[in-house]
Amino acid sequence: MENQNNQPTSKISDARMELIGSYADAAGCLYGALSISEFIDVFNVYEDKKTDEWECVRALRQYLSSKPDTAEFSLYEDYITGPDLIPNEFEDDIEKLRNLRAEQRDKPRYMPAGKDELLRYADGLYFEPKKPYSDLKAYILKNKLQTKIGDVDGDMLDLLEMIQHRADPVSIIQYFIDAGYPLHDIDGINAFLQYVMTAGNNTRLFENNGFTPEELRKINDSQRPEGPVLQHPKKVGRNDPCPCGSGKKYKMCCALIEASGAAQLSRAECKLFYETWYKLLDYVNRKLKVVDYSFSLSYPSPHDEVLLHKIRERLWETPALISDFIADAGSGSVLSEEEINLLQSWEKYHIKGQFVLLKYKPDAAIFMRADKGKAFELYAVKGMTSSIAEAMRRQLPIMLETILLPFKDKIIYDSLIDSHAIEFGGGVMDIFESEYVKSEKKYGIKKRLV
Repeated sequence: MENQNNQPTSKISDARMELIGSYADAAGCLYGALSISEFIDVFNVYEDKKTDEWECVRALRQYLSSKPDTAEFSLYEDYITGPDLIPNEFEDDIEKLRNLRAEQRDKPRYMPAGKDELLRYADGLYFEPKKPYSDLKAYILKNKLQTKIGDVDGDMLDLLEMIQHRADPVSIIQYFIDAGYPLHDIDGINAFLQYVMTAGNNTRLFENNGFTPEELRKINDSQRPEGPVLQHPKKVGRNDPCPCGSGKKYKMCCALIEASGAAQLSRAECKLFYETWYKLLDYVNRKLKVVDYSFSLSYPSPHDEVLLHKIRERLWETPALISDFIADAGSGSVLSEEEINLLQSWEKYHIKGQFVLLKYKPDAAIFMRADKGKAFELYAVKGMTSSIAEAMRRQLPIMLETILLPFKDKIIYDSLIDSHAIEFGGGVMDIFESEYVKSEKKYGIKKRLV
């Protein structure tokens, strides 16, 4: 803060102090932490009578002095912090503040629609949007996971706090199990996690300057460059721990899978898949006018995966578009007989759903179907230009959504995977392992869909 010695010494009115202090209470609860200058910018958006650093700092100090037990914010150096961070009293909170500020850097700031909406956050229990939490509450009551409404309301507030503090899903599931919720099988855990993930994606986070992850994703998507986007996986050193979570060194684990090449398509197979796939997506996009995008039909070519994802979603909403494509293409000119056979198999045998990526084997990744009400069948899935182990590089198991496709005598996916940022451990992993053993014994591991 700048030196205040040359500023006027007149006392700030109680009304003005209360107003500025209320804004600080709200800002601390909504943003977690912000600088004095950022706070002034927020205040001045909503108030006709603007404030400056001299008035703001004096008002905040007076407010803290007059309400030491009820103020929701703290002052530390040039920062206002919310009730979760008290750097003046807890040394660990200094490092937490630095980390939070690093997370917030370069992200836009969420601004509530009006002054009244912002000041609601001065109540530390206020939050919005509420619908994801009310939906989860309704699911809990409908399925009799908990019968005492008051206890469910308290659990929803605890869930909100856990999400805001970025608790891992295992800890969240364990919290509800400890609270007496009957979450002891993969079906129940999966259904419950869908609601938890929706809540997580629609919770205002300190690290996002008050935006929800879903809001921030939409902002980032709108600012994406128009040209092709190439994504390169993070390099892993040969002596680093393997990212699959096996506990082995990378060179003794997934690197062996990648080196063998058996867990992915050959270059010739990739060329056949991608050129057939691009022709199909190009047809769907021209027919339905999904996005304004023209792309090369040859392999390899860089593409914007976000736009391809939008076209692909329209395709799998109406798989019969594949038959339309074959009919409109005619014989011999656009599609070869091999491509037609491939397309027909995709339309007839594709599997759209949720899966758990459980294991990596030398010749494939093992997916277990996780859609509610579906058998937990296991599929040996090949990677495309690289093994799935190399493409994912995350600790197993991984919850994901994709479309499995037949590729002659192999199973592949349609080149796009939506993975959920969930890490499992402990009892949840034991459940997955148990289901894997039972499914392998009952169904075996499917290596082809045709």
